[in-house]
Amino acid sequence: MTRSRLHIAVAQATGESLGTINRIGFTQDVVQRHDHEGNDPLKVVDCPCCGGTIVLTWSRFDKLPEFAECRRCETIVDYHPWEIYTMHLESIEVPSDRAYVPAA
Repeated sequence: MTRSRLHIAVAQATGESLGTINRIGFTQDVVQRHDHEGNDPLKVVDCPCCGGTIVLTWSRFDKLPEFAECRRCETIVDYHPWEIYTMHLESIEVPSDRAYVPAA
């Protein structure tokens, strides 16, 4: 996207005049991305509490976190390197909604 097209888009979105947007001077923020294919396998571990799959890295360039955080049961898990395995994103099951039993 050229700078002039960006300024026109910002002016249309904000309702400001093109002259005001040109004076402010917006630029497009370009993020450098690694050569990442969408089908790269993810590094995952199993949650010992609920059995769900915890994604550790979303890219082969990501560093492993110190602890794994299970979004399903909201626990922090300490894992060992031999527990890590790879899995494709399409293979990870989406957890079903948990049903809560009302307290008596």
